[in-house]
Amino acid sequence: DYNVVPQDAQGKGDQLLQGLLEIQAARSFNTVGSATLTLSDRYYKPSSWVPNQRFKIYRRATEGSFTQLGNTVWFLKQPTWHYSSKTWELKLEDTLSLLNNPLVAYTSDTLYADKTYDNGNQAEADDILKAYVRENLGALALAPERNLAPYLTVEDNTHQGPVVEKTASYQELLSVLTSVCQDAEGLGTPIYFDVVPSS
Repeated sequence: DYNVVPQDAQGKGDQLLQGLLEIQAARSFNTVGSATLTLSDRYYKPSSWVPNQRFKIYRRATEGSFTQLGNTVWFLKQPTWHYSSKTWELKLEDTLSLLNNPLVAYTSDTLYADKTYDNGNQAEADDILKAYVRENLGALALAPERNLAPYLTVEDNTHQGPVVEKTASYQELLSVLTSVCQDAEGLGTPIYFDVVPSS
């Protein structure tokens, strides 16, 4: 059994989504999760949907109570109305998608982009991940409009992965983080990351 709860931009909302016919959802390590909701169109019209509208998905096993599906929220990416079946199809992505569009917005001659041995880097893979996020979306971002520190908390460095190097000037942040994880795994230590909502 599944329940889906739409929320506003502040994460508020407790009314169940009506007319849910089918749900498919998948999450995996270091990859943007996706979900597809199929709904009866009896309850909704085009104005019902807002780009990046938030949803929480809850699942119940054969026995027990509903629990949240993944430690994440889901964002609406594409609503489609199907005339033949009189249904809405909602395509959602999880919180990791928030890292998908931002770039590592620094030139290759800076420490913010070039984290190679030649440039003085001797950081572990998990700490490099956090550095790239802090410097592009957090308190260390040079452009004030990119500083999401009031909304995004990055865990402290823990030095758990192997030392790796990376150059990432003007590359998508998510692909950079994934590449660092792949390098760490190639050295024998898998590294995982996620974006976890506070509520």
